[in-house]
Amino acid sequence: MIAIIKQLLITWNAEKNQRLKMQRAYFILVILLAVASGLITLVNVAIGRSLIMVGALIALVYIVNGLSWMIFDMIVGKKVDQLTKTTEKKR
Repeated sequence: MIAIIKQLLITWNAEKNQRLKMQRAYFILVILLAVASGLITLVNVAIGRSLIMVGALIALVYIVNGLSWMIFDMIVGKKVDQLTKTTEKKR
């Protein structure tokens, strides 16, 4: 188990795309909050519900963030590619 976590952290550190790191962090946080909420609900239902609501809010942020980056890439990514091609043709 420790070796798996160590390998996961090494892979995480090697990743250079900050956007993917952030999306994965949101996803892992939502999963951890869901598990913690389930365990805490066995002791106190109100706190468990509060935790799952926080997890749902983070899941919403995850979805909105992903959609905003997708739209950003669609709009700005095409223009950057066009500018790059135009610059290369001028040289």
